[in-house]
Amino acid sequence: MSKHQNFYHPPLLPMPDVPIPNHYGAYLQKRKHDVHTGVDLYADNGTPVYAIEKGEVVIVKWFTGEKAGCPWWNDTMAVYIKGHTGTMCYGEITPTDEIIHKLKHPEDFENGSKIEMGQVIGHVTQVLKNDKGKSMSMLHFALHKHGLDLQVKHNEDPNADDFYDLQIDPTMLLLQMKSKADIMV
Repeated sequence: MSKHQNFYHPPLLPMPDVPIPNHYGAYLQKRKHDVHTGVDLYADNGTPVYAIEKGEVVIVKWFTGEKAGCPWWNDTMAVYIKGHTGTMCYGEITPTDEIIHKLKHPEDFENGSKIEMGQVIGHVTQVLKNDKGKSMSMLHFALHKHGLDLQVKHNEDPNADDFYDLQIDPTMLLLQMKSKADIMV
């Protein structure tokens, strides 16, 4: 495999279909409570989630559910990793114990909380409380320009105007990884 083909690792294996506009899981799809700022990759509960590139954990926080102020969903978490491409949000997951340990004890790790491309960072967690005839568990993957990592780290208002200015549509990147993943498995 050539060097450029190893720059990204698919976040899920096998890689599911990538929702495109007008699908309820697509980027910028208008929803009941918000505008979707990521892409939902539908997978079974417990499916491993891989880091798409090397980077550094910025924060792990509650993403959905009562603990995140969204009681209509189950409690799930998100891992934000700053890498070369930007800050990636891997939401609607349960992080691995290693990720949690790295955040609580960064002094135990050389260079802080470094993550390697392809490292398992968590597992998909069922987000929907009620079966609506759709997949009930998924990876919410979002991509942000550099700068969001500082906003997230300092707990700034995620609804601030610049939050939306920092969004990047991850659809094409995910479609490329879908092609790579289909070859890998």
